[in-house]
Formats: sequence, structure tokens, C-alpha cells
Amino acid sequence: MACGPSPNRLKIPRGERGKLKLLVRRHRAPHAVVQRARIVLLARDGVGTEQIARQLGCSSRNVRKWKSIATRAIRLHRAAAASAESAASPTAAATPKHSVVDAIHISAATRERLGDDYVVESRGTVSIKGKGEMGTYLLTGRQAAGA
Repeated sequence: MACGPSPNRLKIPRGERGKLKLLVRRHRAPHAVVQRARIVLLARDGVGTEQIARQLGCSSRNVRKWKSIATRAIRLHRAAAASAESAASPTAAATPKHSVVDAIHISAATRERLGDDYVVESRGTVSIKGKGEMGTYLLTGRQAAGA
């Protein structure tokens, strides 16, 4: 019988869930990457940290780490999506989807709309389809309270 509170389920966007499932099935994917994907998928299904660790043969510390990283990435994704929707910026859709862990690629216009509430790093000039060369940024998180 399980002790303690029931685990929180990760709410992964549908498209990301499909990508994770494909990654788990790839034969040539690195073991560590597949294990991280399995951790996130099991957490999404409501499986507890200790049970995930036992099932995958890793430490509960490792499971907590990757659940935390996934939670932050989901929050950042939602914040950027909400900002892009409210700004109605067509540039966000044309911004290349570069693979950067724990960061979201945003346009200069979105950067201005976000204000100083978020941690943003300059990505430099990038060629945007239909727009040409534009300055872009990486959204990496929220500013700490009182910063």
C-alpha cells in the first residue's frame, strides 16, 4: 500500500507527448535521453517518484531532477505561448525552432512585450522565414522575486 500523497501528474502538451513516445521507441537514441523521456511520460501517467526510480533502475534524486526540469520547461512553454497569443505576433510562428534545453526562442517584439519579468538572453541575428534577418532572444525563466 502506498504512503503519502498521490503524485501530481505532469500536464505535457499533446504534441510533446507524441515526440517523447517516439523518442522512447528509437533504437539508436542515447540511453540517458530515453530514460529522461520515460521519467517524464511515467510522471505524466501519475506514477510516483519512488516507483519510477524502481521501475527504471535509477535514483529517486534523478527522477525528481528530471520531473523538475520538465515542469519548468512546460511553464516556460505556456508563458511564451500566452505572451505570443496576447501579442498576436506572426513572427513567433516563423521563428526557427532551435533545440535549446530549458529555453524558448522568441522574437525581439515578444521580448519587449514580456518586460523585465523574465530572464532573457540575446540569441543574435537569425534568418526568419518571410521576415529576413531579425534579432532574437532565448527565454530561460522568470526573474527572481525582488530582483
